[in-house]
Amino acid sequence: MFMAFCTGDVELSFRETPGAHRICWKGSANERQPQALFGLLFEDLLLAVKKPIVLDLSALEHISSFTVIVLMRFVRDARDQGLHIEVVYDESISWQCMTFEPLRQLSEAARAANAPASQAHAS
Repeated sequence: MFMAFCTGDVELSFRETPGAHRICWKGSANERQPQALFGLLFEDLLLAVKKPIVLDLSALEHISSFTVIVLMRFVRDARDQGLHIEVVYDESISWQCMTFEPLRQLSEAARAANAPASQAHAS
């Protein structure tokens, strides 16, 4: 399937584990038109995977607001397909907390929205 994707100052590596597909981001995601760069990649990924996705952003040094918007669309599109995305980031880095906590909340809200009624009322 996917192994690695490098462009500019950012590298994405893909690893399949027994329970999920893991996408690790490394470097600086500072593209001005990230939809053109990542859009097709994410579409293909969503067509290919059936397991949850772990979006590991902890090794990012910088991310543009444009790229955050693309990631939000990716989480939304995954939700629309019934896939769960877990967002992982380094909570000891303040900018990552401020940037990725809303993305994590979006992914959790998407998971709650897709949970069967019996699970949604269990908490």
